[in-house]
Amino acid sequence: MVVQQQKERCIGERIQWSRFELLDLRKNRTYLSPEQVRLLKELKIHKRRKRGRPGGKKTKEKKGVNFANLRLIEATNNLVMNNSCQVKISTWNAHSIKNKPDLLRDYLFDNKIDICVITETWLQPKDHIWIECCDLNNNGLCMLSSFRGDNRRGGGLSLVTMAPLVSESITSATLKSFEYHHWRVKGKDLEFNVLGIYRPPYSQENKSTVSDFIDEFLTLLESWLPANDNIIIAGDFNIHIDNKEDPGACSFIDSVEAIGLKIGVDFATHKEGHHLDLIITENVSRTDIHTVNAGPFLSDHRVVTGVLSRDREGVMKKKVESRNFKKVNRDDFINDLHYINLATNKDADSISNQLRNELVTIVNKHAPKRIKAVVERKHHIWYNDDIKDQKKLLRSRENIWRKYRQPHQWIAYKRCRNTLHYMIKAEKRKSISSKILESRSDTKKLYQIVNT
Repeated sequence: MVVQQQKERCIGERIQWSRFELLDLRKNRTYLSPEQVRLLKELKIHKRRKRGRPGGKKTKEKKGVNFANLRLIEATNNLVMNNSCQVKISTWNAHSIKNKPDLLRDYLFDNKIDICVITETWLQPKDHIWIECCDLNNNGLCMLSSFRGDNRRGGGLSLVTMAPLVSESITSATLKSFEYHHWRVKGKDLEFNVLGIYRPPYSQENKSTVSDFIDEFLTLLESWLPANDNIIIAGDFNIHIDNKEDPGACSFIDSVEAIGLKIGVDFATHKEGHHLDLIITENVSRTDIHTVNAGPFLSDHRVVTGVLSRDREGVMKKKVESRNFKKVNRDDFINDLHYINLATNKDADSISNQLRNELVTIVNKHAPKRIKAVVERKHHIWYNDDIKDQKKLLRSRENIWRKYRQPHQWIAYKRCRNTLHYMIKAEKRKSISSKILESRSDTKKLYQIVNT
């Protein structure tokens, strides 16, 4: 009777089941009768699930390695290690940063800028809350700012760095013709000294000329350059270096090149077509500008981005062969020497070659040859044989103290360490003094000595 009622519910290929009847089956866990199951099969809506694998514990297939597909890669004797790292640095005249942080943030993230010097931020000491909460001081960005010291409107310098770089403020000041800020940026295996510059243009309030700026700028660099290395000078100089007929611009370019610096911008950075925003580095340095690119005009000035490469001294690897004779068992070695049989019916050369081959076989058995790669670094000019011998002595004293931990061994180690320190210091002073005396008449060579 039930089956007949259920068949009557069928209209074509549709079965009329109420929602509450289906939910009631699930709730009461009512199982279908054999007649109901047969009905579902006749209507072709009952599908039996196929079992993928037999029941029981699953076993993982063991995947081996086909050694026939492997190839032996032979290493070269000398391997050159890549020791250069690239850093992107930008400079931009914001003409008030408070209404443009989103634009600059998007540009920094889209172009992966590591360091950005911002001029004319127009920030005041009362804006410290805005600085801490703005988009340029969050999400991996860090912003350090300085304010114009004479309470005038405008000016201001800021540095924005992207993690993992860490920046710290060293010094800042407002001079008669310009303002500057010195930051030190550190990262893994690199360190930069960034000098931000903003020179306001000549006006009724600011009557400092280009000549006044050049005098003050060179006076600053006379003490700042020898005290720092890996320098980057960036900012808005407000000097039309593109105008070759401008005596002030020509004087500035000649002065910069005379002290061993170079300007890396050769395109217009202002909407009027002048070269005002510059990135300056040293001519002879391990920090070199590869390219300088022109960015968008986020204000009346465009963003100027330079790609720097910080190269370390070339490092070479070479193969060194060695044997560990300290672990050779003396009795076994002597015992193997007794079993050497030399042919007496041959000439002296043949017997000598046979003896040599036998000895090599025994030595390889007890002290096999080891090959390892050793880093070969270029020594400094002050490094000599005496310092090398003292370093070997220091290493042996340290090994002895680490093994026995006796007080008198520690005292001997300290004396040897102090002796090495004084020897290096004396040789450094001697070599640098001699090079300075040799190149005292050449300014460029003197700056090269300072940067090495």
